[in-house]
Amino acid sequence: IVESKVWYKIYIPQDKLEFNSFANVAVWQELVVVLLKKYIEQFYLYHKNKFNANHIETRTLLADDENLIQQYDVRLNRNEEVEDIQVRFADLKTNITNDVFKSIQIATEVEAFDTLMHLYKPLIYLGKGYENKVQIYPVALNITEMQFMKDFEREIESLQQAHKLDEVFLLRNQSKKGIGFFAEGNNFYPDFMLWMKKDGKQYLTFIDPKGIRNSKGINDAKIQFHKYLTEKVQSQVISENLILNSFIISNTKLLEINWHGDLTIPDFNQHHVLFQEEQNKEYIGKMLDKILI
Repeated sequence: IVESKVWYKIYIPQDKLEFNSFANVAVWQELVVVLLKKYIEQFYLYHKNKFNANHIETRTLLADDENLIQQYDVRLNRNEEVEDIQVRFADLKTNITNDVFKSIQIATEVEAFDTLMHLYKPLIYLGKGYENKVQIYPVALNITEMQFMKDFEREIESLQQAHKLDEVFLLRNQSKKGIGFFAEGNNFYPDFMLWMKKDGKQYLTFIDPKGIRNSKGINDAKIQFHKYLTEKVQSQVISENLILNSFIISNTKLLEINWHGDLTIPDFNQHHVLFQEEQNKEYIGKMLDKILI
């Protein structure tokens, strides 16, 4: 397993691989142990998810589901100036039960907000400039995820009327505790789940706002996840009148994707990749058009 070089790469100083010190043997031993643990983990996940992929079933989302957050754990770094942040979090704790609560700006890049379409409140955004000052569990939204939520809320009311949707709900999917799938050798937890009901059918769409600069081309497993749902999963839930789909919302601009080649924005759209900046005023609508086609 270790002699096969097709499944891993090791970046290590050359002198650590030379047999000039017996201390290097301990380094090699550690490397082999780490590699074998990783191999066993991937082997197990592959076969587990291969089995699960053929045994999909639906269930009702219950109030005690781990995706429905009951409380946040907020920790402040006392080595930083966090007094104002502490006061604002105390205000949030007081105001969150108010029916008219909409948002509270805790700091320049820290915000707690509510959107009527989301199944619990609040959602919390934490910018990179505050990661040394504040830790939030479950993990707070990043800027791309928050922007998606704001864009969605801005557009959904008119789109709901235009498409004559009966109900619309959005839920953030928790990493490692939410709904996960096997992709790229790892479990893949899309950031959001969107439910829409229309004419007796329920449309469940997995949405992942992310950068794609480092993706493995247009055939990246996360980009092609919508095909996996269509080809492997859809037939198992069709009797439930449940339609599955997925989209990547890219915060990477087209020209910043060094592997895009001749691919245009419409080409990416065909592969269920929508651009958050270049298509800001239209990407939510385009997504719904594809889902409800």
